[in-house]
Amino acid sequence: MRYARVLLPSRSRTRESSGPEVLRLLLREKPNARRKGHSLIELVAAMASSAVLLVGLGSVILIASRGSDLTGPTSDTIRASELAHELMDEIRYAIFITDRSANMIQFAVADRDADGEPEVIRYEWSGTPGDPLTRTYNHGTADTVAEDVDDFTLTYNIREKAEEFEGLVESSEALLKQYTGSDYLRGWVITPNNWLGQYFHPDDFSPALPSDATSWKVTKVEFVARIESAAIAEATVQLRPATGDCKPTSTVLAEVPMYESALSSSYTWETFTFANAPMLSPNAGICLVIKRISGSSAGRIRYDDYGGIGRVWTYNSGASWSISSADDSMQYKVYGKYKQPGDTQTVTRRYLTGVDLSMQIGDSGYSKVNTGTNLLNTPELLSAYWKVDFDADPTTTDADFDGSSDWTEETGTFNPSSLVGGVWQADQSDGVALSTLPDNDFTELTTVDIKCRNTSVGGLGANFWMHFDRTGGDYGEVYTSVALQTDGTQTARIYSGDGTNDALLLDVPDLSSDFIHIRLVIVPDTDLVAVWVNQVFRGTFDYFRFNNHSKRYFIAQPSGSDAEFDYISVRVSDSS
Repeated sequence: MRYARVLLPSRSRTRESSGPEVLRLLLREKPNARRKGHSLIELVAAMASSAVLLVGLGSVILIASRGSDLTGPTSDTIRASELAHELMDEIRYAIFITDRSANMIQFAVADRDADGEPEVIRYEWSGTPGDPLTRTYNHGTADTVAEDVDDFTLTYNIREKAEEFEGLVESSEALLKQYTGSDYLRGWVITPNNWLGQYFHPDDFSPALPSDATSWKVTKVEFVARIESAAIAEATVQLRPATGDCKPTSTVLAEVPMYESALSSSYTWETFTFANAPMLSPNAGICLVIKRISGSSAGRIRYDDYGGIGRVWTYNSGASWSISSADDSMQYKVYGKYKQPGDTQTVTRRYLTGVDLSMQIGDSGYSKVNTGTNLLNTPELLSAYWKVDFDADPTTTDADFDGSSDWTEETGTFNPSSLVGGVWQADQSDGVALSTLPDNDFTELTTVDIKCRNTSVGGLGANFWMHFDRTGGDYGEVYTSVALQTDGTQTARIYSGDGTNDALLLDVPDLSSDFIHIRLVIVPDTDLVAVWVNQVFRGTFDYFRFNNHSKRYFIAQPSGSDAEFDYISVRVSDSS
């Protein structure tokens, strides 16, 4: 090949050019010259660039194909991210939270397998670094979804919603009732067999309780007593509910000791304070009882044999009681407090709005993943839940998704044929009473909603009751009656009572023959129950405490006549 001789300006001398410099000059186009295809040089350069690109793409494909074989923080981070995404995607659609903690969550989501039932999912980690993370589906066998988990911490975003209703205000202590007459004074010696007592009723209080008083309680009593003998002896001063004939029952509402050694040798007024006496109905009478505990005699109590009324006594250690039919009374004073509408009561319900997750697989801090999600349904946080709408046999329902039935027969055997159009047609003759499972002390805010009606006249009609706020052997109890009247209307009544000592809290007459919606909000912190009937607020009341059985459930049944139940819901709030 012959090289072109080109004059280059370089220090004013001519030199010969070759190699790349010549190529650049040869490739220079003339003005308006027409290109025909690519030059050989361009093709060579393009092929070289393509070869470099293909080598790079091959490396990427090789790395990607081996991604599943990566170990160490990178692989741990990828796996943690995948699991966190899967969990957040599932919990986003939760309709009910059945259990939760920092290292575990169990929740229900809508039906996924077309069996008509929601699915229950549980993620759990022991809290010990190195232990696995497990996932359980519909109460089956726990599957390990990640080994060597160093952290799995859930935090919960909670929205609180306040509900307000009219509450009660308590009065200051006042003298409620007294008898200090001295027409014919005598003394009663407290012995193992011979006890003394005094009956009194709010109808006789002076001044009278306010007309809107919802309850009252004894704070202290005074009576006249003295030592009977020098022997060391003890008695107890008790408050007991009264029977219909004004005599003491065997139930003790409150008591304080009386030591004979603390009495004077002459008659004096003695004071006994009750710090925790329960609230009582304005329609309920009560008996003061002085009972011997030890010693042959435990003091002498003064009474007026020809003045006042209401003295009671026993000669057989309380097996039977007598009450005077004429003037006869202890010398006594009763102090107490009462409640009436006034203060606003506020209760708080809590709803889960979101969940945050910190997760780490392996011991490298670089593999930790933090994420979170909002919940679409914001379920209420409940510690216990029962619901039945009578579309199916209630003894097979599982509204709280714990894997076991929520209801059982307290009495009788439930017949599914009694379910008609989503209504339990509860005939008295069937003898069926439905009760909740498992047992519960109902010590948190508890809300009851029930729709029922009485379809024949007699007894309590559509009846439900429950035992709640159990502390040791003490508990509160309310029961409700929806009773059909002879004129075709229904009357709803709310009682606080144990079947023997009952106090009527509320009477709502002239209701229609249709289903009646009753809502109770039970507030154990303040011993209150608020009542709505057919969406109308009817008032707040003290419930009264008892201690004569160990029942820990809710019961619904027909009582004395036929009834129908359309819906029952019992919710216990979770304050944790």
